[in-house]
Amino acid sequence: ILLLPLLVGEEELGYFSRMFNDCKVSDLERQALRQHVCTNALRGGSGGKGGDDKKGSSNGSSRTLSFGDKKHEKILKKLPIFQCYVTPADDRMHNGAAAVGVYGKEEVETKQVAFRSLETTKYLPPAGVMKELLQEDFVMNVLPMDQVLVESLGVRRMGEVEFYRKYVVERFDHLDPSTRKRATLKLLSNLSRLVLLPGGPALRERLKVVRFLTNAKNES
Repeated sequence: ILLLPLLVGEEELGYFSRMFNDCKVSDLERQALRQHVCTNALRGGSGGKGGDDKKGSSNGSSRTLSFGDKKHEKILKKLPIFQCYVTPADDRMHNGAAAVGVYGKEEVETKQVAFRSLETTKYLPPAGVMKELLQEDFVMNVLPMDQVLVESLGVRRMGEVEFYRKYVVERFDHLDPSTRKRATLKLLSNLSRLVLLPGGPALRERLKVVRFLTNAKNES
């Protein structure tokens, strides 16, 4: 199961991807495949050989991943081997046990994770945001090379201003009261810094018309 995705043609890949769920491929097998991809694509230093070489950009690392060509990169993005956050209503979620070593028991118990492909747009979450706000748009870093891998496959880290606009302000009426209150307080406590970032002034203007303050009856 570790080698088959890299050997099949693109036409067979859709069928193979569905087989991941049909055959109940385990979480550990999916992680093993992801680790296998990283190990075989990794090139030390800044001079990777062959194909399309890409560097992890967020931490300034010189580690390079080489996927050989665009076809292999497209194949990898189709495989449901990337751990993402999900909502509790998602019936394909897992209990996240494999993530305990990195994120700690508390987060795993409060937010489920599942394995997804990168066919639809995915992001790395901004640092320090509330995990309760993260949905399946966001990829988790579990293995040491996960961030380098997903960035090499085109996943970018979402900026804080964009995150608060899309996942707090625009979803304000859909958040549960407890999450909404804590998210609002976190947003307001960071507002003086956020308004200095690109898109910050527009976020501040948007907040002027959002009913986020509550009255004595706890109504917005």
